[in-house]
Amino acid sequence: MEGGSEGDSVTLVIAASGLDFMVLGADSRGTIQDESGNRVEINTVKKIIPVANHVAVLIYGQADESIYFAKRFKFLNKTIDGVSRVAEKFAEFCRNEMQKVKDVPKHPDYFPMFGFIIAGLDPAKTGRGYTVPRS
Repeated sequence: MEGGSEGDSVTLVIAASGLDFMVLGADSRGTIQDESGNRVEINTVKKIIPVANHVAVLIYGQADESIYFAKRFKFLNKTIDGVSRVAEKFAEFCRNEMQKVKDVPKHPDYFPMFGFIIAGLDPAKTGRGYTVPRS
């Protein structure tokens, strides 16, 4: 979730579990603002990114960075499935990506603000497909 004061954007992402399914939802509002305060709001941002057959990443915060991470992860991990396995590999992927840029000079006031919810289904222990919801 972003913002909180008047004029700030707030992202809504939801991962709700049922007995053997997940329901995912997100708004589509995105805000672009420059240093002088000029601001544009768009309603076409996709904040639910499928990364496996039974798993999606829900994003919030700065969309450019978070969408990059989710799509790059999907591209590099085409055969992975199951929410627990994806979450474990996604955390490892994010740590590795951050290590790559740890020594790159940055503006002292800049820190990207974004986050993820990994949601979907894990395989059932009985071998009856993917029916265990988790986020």
